[in-house]
Amino acid sequence: MVLALVPAVALGATIAIRQMSAPHPPQAVTPPQRPTAAPTPRPALRSTVTTGGVDVVYWANWDGVRAAPFPLHAVDWSGGDRGEIDLPPSTAPGAPNQQPVAIAAPDGSALLVDTDVYTAAGTWLSELPYTGDLRWADDSRHVCHLRSKLAGTGGVEVDLLGVDGAVWASSLGRTTDQRAGQTATLLSCSATQMRADVLLTGKVPGVDTVLLQLDLRGGGLDADQTVCTGACIESPLASADGRELAYVDPTDDALHMLTLTAADATHKRLDISGTPVAFTGDGAALLVELEPPHGVTTLSEVPGLRLVDWRTGAVLWSRGNSQTLPEWGFALPAAGALAVAACDYAPSAGAFPSGQCSLNIVSAAGVATAGRGLDAAFGWGPF
Repeated sequence: MVLALVPAVALGATIAIRQMSAPHPPQAVTPPQRPTAAPTPRPALRSTVTTGGVDVVYWANWDGVRAAPFPLHAVDWSGGDRGEIDLPPSTAPGAPNQQPVAIAAPDGSALLVDTDVYTAAGTWLSELPYTGDLRWADDSRHVCHLRSKLAGTGGVEVDLLGVDGAVWASSLGRTTDQRAGQTATLLSCSATQMRADVLLTGKVPGVDTVLLQLDLRGGGLDADQTVCTGACIESPLASADGRELAYVDPTDDALHMLTLTAADATHKRLDISGTPVAFTGDGAALLVELEPPHGVTTLSEVPGLRLVDWRTGAVLWSRGNSQTLPEWGFALPAAGALAVAACDYAPSAGAFPSGQCSLNIVSAAGVATAGRGLDAAFGWGPF
């Protein structure tokens, strides 16, 4: 999907997808016709990030008027400082000297800055010759790119790219019911499972919303499941392995879960109302920003965030009177782990964020907090 920068709000972290137990190394394929012009190498970025093999996440304090460079602060899962890296201004057309869109690899070892790839140490690796739907794969060494609206194909294509832009694998999902009323969104990408999930959303009445699981190894579809008809999904969120899809159904304003495999699909209506923010690394728990009471226009506080075992409803972690954005939460590679930026709620502020923000890292070891006092952030997530 394309993620616009949040005005005056800037916060970065990793996109992380679970490392599966039975990896399938990506196999190189003969790429289709692609641009061949070599990009001009970029200067190295100033960086003091030292990971030492430890996974990191990132946060930022960009006040919306700061000029380049734009620093990202790296922290490990205990919240410990791991240095910072200065990012250049955006290279996107029409956005000179503006904050870039930056997305970290699952383990934090590399960053997509607009379409340039840098190591955490600041070394430039490549410029990906693509725009649109890009998402890091779970191995932190590849990126998925969604190519849609291919003339005459009746489907969508996902390419698995190396960080040098080479096409390692490609899958074309042909569907018989795709029509002009659908839009495609890349939800998940796995180089270890060689699978990508794409949601075809029906935007007009009578057009199906379909979830596709594309087999990057075989080049076709693993599964093709009609979810509903018309504009029946809001805030779609896939688990790291692409097995679960959480979404809000506007017809009943409730959270639903779709579990999809090559063999079958199951639906579950969750006994909780709110916006899905992030799955844990194993997909077993879901972080939800709870929905305020209906009909209440003035709130002294908000319900806050809740991490729940979506199968049993058990509450695993919560943060009261807090707000976040769906783009501000990520699964981390370890099972049961996630990172989310959240802001305290202050009534009558008339803006978001209304209170102090911090980055919360939830794992089996407990909850670590970093970036305390953060008052600005940039939207993180695939772009």
